[in-house]
Amino acid sequence: MNELRIEFENKKDKLYRYPENWDELSDRQLHKLLPLLPKLYTAADNFKKAKGNAALLKIADSHLQHLRIKALYILLDIKWWHLRNRIAMGALYADELSEVLNSIDFILQAPNRVKAPFPSLIGKKYVGPDDGLKALTAEEYHFATLKMREIAQQSEAESPNKEAIETLMRQLCFILYRPKGKGPKHDPQHPDYCGDTRSPFNRHSLETLSTKLERVPFWKIQIIVWWFGQLNRKIQQAHPRIFSGSKENEGNSKGWLTVFRSLAKDPLKTEEIGRLRLSFLLFELGESLNESDRINQKFKRWIYPRISIT
Repeated sequence: MNELRIEFENKKDKLYRYPENWDELSDRQLHKLLPLLPKLYTAADNFKKAKGNAALLKIADSHLQHLRIKALYILLDIKWWHLRNRIAMGALYADELSEVLNSIDFILQAPNRVKAPFPSLIGKKYVGPDDGLKALTAEEYHFATLKMREIAQQSEAESPNKEAIETLMRQLCFILYRPKGKGPKHDPQHPDYCGDTRSPFNRHSLETLSTKLERVPFWKIQIIVWWFGQLNRKIQQAHPRIFSGSKENEGNSKGWLTVFRSLAKDPLKTEEIGRLRLSFLLFELGESLNESDRINQKFKRWIYPRISIT
């Protein structure tokens, strides 16, 4: 955490602690910050484009600094009625404020939050897939990305159906957050622990059981969807060869099913591939691509032998 000390009214220094990266943001801070992020990104982009034009640069800089200060107040948990705190912040010199603002510029970069926003929902009834989606299976990822696609399509429609979007978002959250599993397989203290405290995913009950998450405040649902979305982008960036054809496959309703079938070889074992951890599946796909490269290189050398002229 960052620390900020301000000498205030000749009394004891006022100490503020605030996040220095995405993982240190509290759930409430994330909730308040998310609506501000698009404006911050646009303002930062306008500031870069305005360079070379003094008049535009002054306007763009003023707008960007206003938004950065707004974000800083969120990270410091300073409310509009906290008059003494606002006075303390106003006592900072321009160079001091600039240094503080520079310390929160991670929010101007691409989101990079590994930590799960909520370990559990509705008390401890529904538990998540752990930090960084560690417990996520290939099947869950398949259905979660399909839901993300549906949410995007609904949101970009001429007349977005708010109720339908909220339903899809809750379904996505239920794919990630499910009731605790029963038995030793789901007990972290037991030797037979499977690595996941959640009950197994059942796609057939998704629409019915996800309605139970209607008790969860919608702002929490929004944060979970955002968290999955930014991690999904990181996964795709980390495996560019695997996801290189994702754009042309965006309209493919089958999602990852064709991948599962090709890996399973036996159609009856497709579900077994879906139960693999996503991290393991991506590793196996990466190894398959590398092996394919090695075979292709050997094949080329066999067809086009090197000719030496003496």
